[in-house]
Amino acid sequence: MQKLRTLSQDLFGHPSILLWLLALASVAVIVIASAFLLFSELDISAGYATSTPALANFITPTQAAVPAPSIQVLPLEGGPGTQVTVASQGWQPGDTLYVSLENPADAQQPQTAVATTQVTAGGTFSVSFIYPIDAYWTNLSQAIITVQSPATGQKAAQEFRVLAARPPPRTPLPAAPTVEPSPTPYPASHTTHLITSPTRAHSHPGPSHACACANRNLYHRDQKLARRIFRQCRCCCRPCGYS
Repeated sequence: MQKLRTLSQDLFGHPSILLWLLALASVAVIVIASAFLLFSELDISAGYATSTPALANFITPTQAAVPAPSIQVLPLEGGPGTQVTVASQGWQPGDTLYVSLENPADAQQPQTAVATTQVTAGGTFSVSFIYPIDAYWTNLSQAIITVQSPATGQKAAQEFRVLAARPPPRTPLPAAPTVEPSPTPYPASHTTHLITSPTRAHSHPGPSHACACANRNLYHRDQKLARRIFRQCRCCCRPCGYS
């Protein structure tokens, strides 16, 4: 006991030693306090750590994709070479859209782009294309027309019924002209003679005169009178003997 008292008096009797002890005590207190705070942060209990929150809870969720507006296709069916018009509204103004064809029965076949268009300031668009005439697309019973925006990821689709190719129309042959018989012309040397019987017209100076050839007895009665009447009626009296 006497030795401990002597040692304590020696320790506390020197100020430098006392300062060192206080410094060590302060460091010990700081270390203990830091350890306590660390364990309380980790919430360690009985040697097992509690489960930490999932990483997904700390990630800011991304904005969900906006569904694409519906599209209108006109006509809804047609054969190879048919002009198809696609229209819609409600798209992002100024966006570039791609119109493609898909085969619903062949998922491995890539899309075939048939047209591109740009959305107007009002969010609308209208574009036309010609349905392909190659055998791959003409042999389908139906195809899918899609409109997609690479910028926004929006995609709309519509079925299109494929009709069989129509055979080319047959051009009717012109009807054979009807040959009408033409009249046979007479030869130039042929001359038609019209034979008419002369009509004896008698012009009498008066009802008291008579034609000489009509009354032969007049010549015997008065020859001079008969000649004068004959000259007046100017008829052919050859049968009567007058010239």
